[in-house]
Parts: sequence; structure tokens; C-alpha cells
Amino acid sequence: MSNLIVFGFYHVLRPFTIPQLANTALLVNWINMTSEKNAQIAQAQEAFQMMHQISQLLCTGLDTESLAICIRLCELGVDPETLAHVIYEIRKMGENTMQNKPPSTNPNV
Repeated sequence: MSNLIVFGFYHVLRPFTIPQLANTALLVNWINMTSEKNAQIAQAQEAFQMMHQISQLLCTGLDTESLAICIRLCELGVDPETLAHVIYEIRKMGENTMQNKPPSTNPNV
């Protein structure tokens, strides 16, 4: 079977000149690089999905966008504990703001 494939491949490439074959080699190399990149992207997506599931299990309240931002900040060198503290304080400030908000006079709100 593999001999048939090799023969078929040779039969297809036989009419090409050397520069055309070099371009074909570049194309094959590019396809290999692209498939490697696709594999890396798939692994990164799978890792992110796992981190999001862990985040949900721990009831962090982070949506996917917020989690992605936090991960990127940690990758850039931000201390994760400090980041968690900042998020906690921002949420606390938001809750205090909502509690101190005067009652709405509009019944539709």
C-alpha cells in the first residue's frame, strides 16, 4: 500500500521542475508548522477549559473573560495572591456601593 502511495506521489510530482519542488517542500513545511501550531492551540484551549472548570468548582465567580485576564496577568509576572486580594477588594467595594445606593424611584428598575 505504501509503495502505491509513494508511486502515486512520484507520479504527481514528476512533471514539476526543481524550483517548483522546492516550493512544494516549503508548503509541506508550512503545513507541518501549521499542524503543530494547531496542536498547541488545542492544548492551550483544553488547559483553559480545565482551569475554568476548577474556577467554577471553587466558586470564584470569574467568567471566562475575567479568568483569561487573570491568567494573562499571572503570566506577565503579577503575584497571584496579590491579584486575588485586589479582586476581593474590588468586589467588596462594589457590594458596598450597591448597599449604599439610594432606592430607585422608578418601579421598572
